[in-house]
Amino acid sequence: MNADGYTTYGLPQVTNTPADLHAAALDRSYDARYGAAHKRSLKTTRLACARDSIRKLRKLDASEMLHSRYSRCIPDELWCMVWQDLPLADRISITRVCHTWRNLALGSPHVWSLVDAVMNIHHPGCDCNKCTTRFAERYFALRHPAFAESNLHFVKRALELGKNSCITLHVSDTMEMSDTQAHMYLGQLLKPHSSRLKAVYLNMFDNWGVRVLFDDLLSFPALRTPTVSCANDSCSNGPRLLASGVLELPTLEELVLPTCISLRGCLPLCTSLRTLSCTVGDTSDIVGILGNCPALSQLNLELLYNLDDSTGRSVPPDRLLDARNTSRRIPDITIRGIRPTRNEADILQIFSAPEIETLCLWYTSSEGPSLHALQDVAAHCAGEIVACSCIKTDLCYIFNLTLGTLKSRQFVLRVDPDDTTSLWKAWKVLGPGACSHLIVDCKLWPTLLLDPDLHESNSMTNTSTFSVLLRHADDLQAFVAAQQGHPGLFPNLQGVLVRGPSAGLTVPAHALLAVIGSLMPKGGCLQILAFPRIAIEGEDPELSKIMEVLGVHANSHINV
Repeated sequence: MNADGYTTYGLPQVTNTPADLHAAALDRSYDARYGAAHKRSLKTTRLACARDSIRKLRKLDASEMLHSRYSRCIPDELWCMVWQDLPLADRISITRVCHTWRNLALGSPHVWSLVDAVMNIHHPGCDCNKCTTRFAERYFALRHPAFAESNLHFVKRALELGKNSCITLHVSDTMEMSDTQAHMYLGQLLKPHSSRLKAVYLNMFDNWGVRVLFDDLLSFPALRTPTVSCANDSCSNGPRLLASGVLELPTLEELVLPTCISLRGCLPLCTSLRTLSCTVGDTSDIVGILGNCPALSQLNLELLYNLDDSTGRSVPPDRLLDARNTSRRIPDITIRGIRPTRNEADILQIFSAPEIETLCLWYTSSEGPSLHALQDVAAHCAGEIVACSCIKTDLCYIFNLTLGTLKSRQFVLRVDPDDTTSLWKAWKVLGPGACSHLIVDCKLWPTLLLDPDLHESNSMTNTSTFSVLLRHADDLQAFVAAQQGHPGLFPNLQGVLVRGPSAGLTVPAHALLAVIGSLMPKGGCLQILAFPRIAIEGEDPELSKIMEVLGVHANSHINV
């Protein structure tokens, strides 16, 4: 045996580098020449290398080993043992390596800064199919939680090993009936360590467990990001309070709650809160949030559908004015669940401010926004270069006004296949009246043209550019047929764009020419033409000539 390697008399020398050890183990020519002696020599070499590696690891400080640059401290032989096939390493070496890693982890608090608690424990009173079988009787009789996919019994040890390091807590409970005692137990474990909680992420099916957990803590001196999500996609749980009292959240920066969790009476003064997404019951809740959160940069509120402001708590005018002044400083605001007959007036009184960069108003009722609301929001665009987009999805119509200063105003209307009155009303105010650029869903355009109030005298004189959002090439036939019934609708049109989907779309050349012909007025001068994400199929001399004159890029044109 020498400094460079380990050898046995009469056998080839094998150095203790990972590459040579691995190559020697795979080289069967040694087996043919030396037989079992070679295997014993190789095993002895590996064992000696493992001992040497472990001695080196024990001399290293644990915190240094698990630092972000820990890989530079680990010997090559240890990496070789980790990545190679297990049969090539003896069990003693593997066991020693595992024990070494375990000791390093136990001595490094920041390894335990992430606590992932799984609490899929059925409530003792659960009457689901699984809990009514003999299996449940056997486990409940032993006072054992049925179907316990839980690691709750490890949480206490993990918190102790973390010492004073900050904690990111993940809690998952996807049971329909949560075990309240389990959440109380978790709260008791966390209470001595509440000052270490930096982020909390709860994924719950039964929202009752959230309140139980927060009631046990109440004080979160270092918490920055608590997020609660509902594991039930079609959640029908009634709103429950996040906590029974006011929480202590001095460093809170972001708070995201599902619709089944209410923040009423729980939120303290949060001067550092930047992002808030939650449910509110009435105007008083909104005013309270804006009063306690003066530094918000993103606000997402959902109004409860079953509350009527006419019977809600009254708000003094001076507090409404303070709330409006606060909303002016919030760049991004989204309000869902608006109804004209219930809460629209107060919402506009607070949030209809031209200083807001992005304002999105979602209407849940079929009547859509009132005429006053449309005119009030459209007034924010006065004197600006405005683009109006109108898009239809399976569930809603989306009107979006984009100002030249990159501000936007968005209305989301509920789709009612039997009544398009709200659609026409929004289109008349937001579309042709004030917009120089129109962006319209191809399938929605024929419906908009069916408006009985649309006549030649109401031509869209302000529109200079028209964009068609196309998903299927066949939709152009209905588009052209509807538009040909309204010649001269765009007397000052100068640009036409046909936009394909993100995956691209192939459209016949004659269909694109028909779109241009139906939109352009007689004697009009086309100055802008583009087909983003459109591949042109076939040849049309007239379209090719127009594209050549206007300098349309050739890469959007293909010959088939």
